[in-house]
Amino acid sequence: MIRSSFATRALTGAILAASTALAAEDSIKTPNGAMRPTVQVMNAAVSAPDQYSALAAIEIFKAGGNAIDAGIAATIVSKVTQHAHDSWGGETPIMIHHAATDKTTYISGIGPSPQLATVEYFQKVHGGIPTTDSVDIASVPGSLAGLALALKEYGTLRLAEVMAPAIELAEEGFPISPIQVMWLKKYEPVYAKWPDSKRVFMPEGKVLEVGDIFKQPDQARMMKAMVAAESAYPDDRAKGIQAAVDYFYKGDVAKEIDRFMHDLPDVGLPDEGLLRYGDFVKFVDEVQIEYAPLHSTYQDSKGNTYDLYSPNTTTQAPALLMALNILDDYDIGAMEHNSPEYLHLLVEAIDLVMADRYKYFGDPDVVDVPQEQLVSKEYADVRRPLIDPEKAAPHFEPGDPRAMKQSLADAPDLAQSDGPPSDWETSTVQLATMDKDGNMFNATSSNNMGVKFGVVPGNVGFLLGGRMRMFYMDPESANQVGPFKRPRVTPCPVLVFKNGKPWLNLGTPGGDQQIQTMLQLFMNVAEFGMPLQNSVEQYRFRSFAFPKAFYPGEILDYQMGIGHLASPEVIQGLEALGHQVKIEDTWKEPYGGAALVSFEDGILSAGADPRRETYALGY
Repeated sequence: MIRSSFATRALTGAILAASTALAAEDSIKTPNGAMRPTVQVMNAAVSAPDQYSALAAIEIFKAGGNAIDAGIAATIVSKVTQHAHDSWGGETPIMIHHAATDKTTYISGIGPSPQLATVEYFQKVHGGIPTTDSVDIASVPGSLAGLALALKEYGTLRLAEVMAPAIELAEEGFPISPIQVMWLKKYEPVYAKWPDSKRVFMPEGKVLEVGDIFKQPDQARMMKAMVAAESAYPDDRAKGIQAAVDYFYKGDVAKEIDRFMHDLPDVGLPDEGLLRYGDFVKFVDEVQIEYAPLHSTYQDSKGNTYDLYSPNTTTQAPALLMALNILDDYDIGAMEHNSPEYLHLLVEAIDLVMADRYKYFGDPDVVDVPQEQLVSKEYADVRRPLIDPEKAAPHFEPGDPRAMKQSLADAPDLAQSDGPPSDWETSTVQLATMDKDGNMFNATSSNNMGVKFGVVPGNVGFLLGGRMRMFYMDPESANQVGPFKRPRVTPCPVLVFKNGKPWLNLGTPGGDQQIQTMLQLFMNVAEFGMPLQNSVEQYRFRSFAFPKAFYPGEILDYQMGIGHLASPEVIQGLEALGHQVKIEDTWKEPYGGAALVSFEDGILSAGADPRRETYALGY
């Protein structure tokens, strides 16, 4: 059983942990060269969105759960404590390695668009995909379906056990953090106009202040109702978990959201409210959730071989495999870390594969996607010569993986922008767990700026997600909006095996930044031998010279951002290669949230990104 006073113990853990996010300075270093130490233990480890979710994982581990049980508990907690980044209204793509069966699998906790979501509707009502205040961009919540399947098939505990920490936090409350308050204040006018949102997030007519106790009784009641549904099957764990899923997708939650959509409050929007009860039922009854992952390999300069497993093209994750295929032909280890030549190759590889992301990445259950060809070494060999080691390309056009040709004969028209690059917002959390048996759980959970759209639908107590803003209107893209189709999402957990053994959980929030950060983190650890925490704390780059993941997918030719800690020589070197460089503070919150856990030589290690509230724990 999970012990009481969970919030108190988590707060104590926060006090004992390292410095707060957003206040980092490069001069603050521990003896190992990082602001925080890499956590190293022998039983189980977690890197989680905050201290509450990290502690939930540890308590589940100590209660006898495996990495899957612990990861699910921590992910559920983040839906209570990280409202700005995660909610039951969003999605949770999950990668799992189950040691007992030696199975690596992808669970797509990503819901489809409503059946009413058509190109014609969005063109007529919105003139495209809404990018600001809208309820029409909410897709079917997929997170619970994914987490429940993971628990049923690969966990060992009941839903009541893994949900207990989250219920306690929702019911008793917790001191709300500076980052969560920052988002509440930024979008206070949005919350104020939706009655249920105002009730949840402005209980006394104004948003909470830092340190105020945030209670969420509606969400607590919903989770307790799911646990009650499970309890009707005390002797059948699988049926109990399914009963909880049915309560959400076929019971009170789906019915309440349907009621809300039919009777939208008048807040001055053209929205008609697209989600229907039938969408929820169709999702859990008819849509495949578990898939074989995509796979590729990478060999470092020391001769180690890495097997990388990713979700399919319902996420952008295959782009990481493609970028590593491109880079696999270069002697990366012989280069100086973060030298202009090294960064140039990474940026160009990213730009190259992201052109294909725009054209080909979409729901493979709805559109024909050449997934195996995209992540093949043969296709990388075809595309690699497009990179000039001495000159930046403005951007790249998609290739033709079906015909294994460098360029596509009839390439789509890509949206151009003169810039400059804008600041961006991110609403995602990363969670990674591993145990000494080699079980791995990696989840990138998100409500895709649900905080920005601010819609709590009725009495359910959680924000709807905004994931349909990631569709395009372009018929030449596999990710064109359409009915009952998963949008291609940015969350992209990846599992890495080193020389055949479970090695690294890799993931981060960040929208278009995710693949770019993950590529840098992988190279930091695999090629340059950095401890996980040191890897996480390096400054980062981001390219803008590819179609943005968010509608309308515009490109900024030649443009990239780089951390303000980069030396003048590095910046000048990149500019000499043709990049237009914007110096950015890469300690800002949108760059943060990476969570890494690795297992090597009997030691579990964990690193947590101090740019946010991320915490690593282990025992």
